Amino acid sequence: MALLLTGTAASAADLLTFNTKAQVTVDANGVPTEVVVPEELPAPVAQFVRAQVLQWRFQAPERDGERHGGQTWVMLGACAAPSAQGYQLAIDYKGTGPGVSQVDGVLPPPAYPPRAGRNGIGTEAVVHYIVETDGSTSLEKIEYPKPGPAPHLFEDTLREWVGALRYMPEFIDGKPVRTRMSVPVDFVMGGERPRERKRSKAECQAALKKEDPRRAVALDSPFRRVENPG
Repeated sequence: MALLLTGTAASAADLLTFNTKAQVTVDANGVPTEVVVPEELPAPVAQFVRAQVLQWRFQAPERDGERHGGQTWVMLGACAAPSAQGYQLAIDYKGTGPGVSQVDGVLPPPAYPPRAGRNGIGTEAVVHYIVETDGSTSLEKIEYPKPGPAPHLFEDTLREWVGALRYMPEFIDGKPVRTRMSVPVDFVMGGERPRERKRSKAECQAALKKEDPRRAVALDSPFRRVENPG
């Protein structure tokens, strides 16, 4: 899946990698009938994303033994590789789930708890929560895969962060549905590590396949892309 973006200077040998999303309406056969992308995307990129997603097929959700159409949000990774005439663009499917307002579909991080920051304490957490039918969220649990010296210092911050999240829920047959979500959160002193500069088309493909550790994952989205529809 590639698109040549002409008229764009590509003298720097760097790849451009970014996340984006698309609001997708599918019919009862899992065929996309409408794809809406963020207005902030450049027109050629938006056209390419729509054209690609319209070719995909999804597993239409069932309710009471019958298949229905509905609406979901598709999360995408994108990479532009420099060429002699501009950039070649490729996209990769990252998953479906409720939508967020951010153009890249990635949640803003929670604030660093002041007490933990003053004491130089960090931790890793996995936050599980539910997106309710009205788009609000309710916390299920917080797990600490590698507990630091004082994980309790992060509890209130994470609870408040989840409570403030707002989503656009998925729909089945015109009715909103609840969706369970999971997202890893790392509290690291000194901020995020600088990202590696990528300089080859092969690395572009590798970047697309690599999971973004900040991305929230829908655990039970009723929509799934069918990789090889037959």
